[in-house]
Amino acid sequence: MPTPILDFDALAQTISGRTVLCIGDIMLDEFVYGEVSRISPEAPTPVIAAQRSEIDIGGAGNVARNIASLGARCIFVGLVGEDDAGKRLAAALAEQGGIESALVCDPSRPTTRATTRRRAPRWRAARRQPDPRLRAARSCVRSRSRRGRSA
Repeated sequence: MPTPILDFDALAQTISGRTVLCIGDIMLDEFVYGEVSRISPEAPTPVIAAQRSEIDIGGAGNVARNIASLGARCIFVGLVGEDDAGKRLAAALAEQGGIESALVCDPSRPTTRATTRRRAPRWRAARRQPDPRLRAARSCVRSRSRRGRSA
């Protein structure tokens, strides 16, 4: 029998009970589900009649959840805006077992939203991406790094 490239069982046992620091771009994912009702006359794009939507933790926040699901304690650091999406992410992370979040709030930018993935049965109709030019305010980064050094 060939040797597996990655022994997942051994890795899962090794990580269980450890503490892992996860730093990354957290985002709010919104999934809108519905039926394709027609094709848009302006462009060859399906038009979806929305029936329900779900909001979930995305980006590096999802990585933090995966780490915790393997039995590790995850310390998660991410950047959010001072908006409803940031509050929703903070609340959702607080409900997750095994994750200790340290979210940095930057009032000068919105929370990243890998927003609105629109899905119909068996295929993705569209995905709207966040603006990649959004950066953390320098004052936010400097104040957070100073607090980290004094701790």
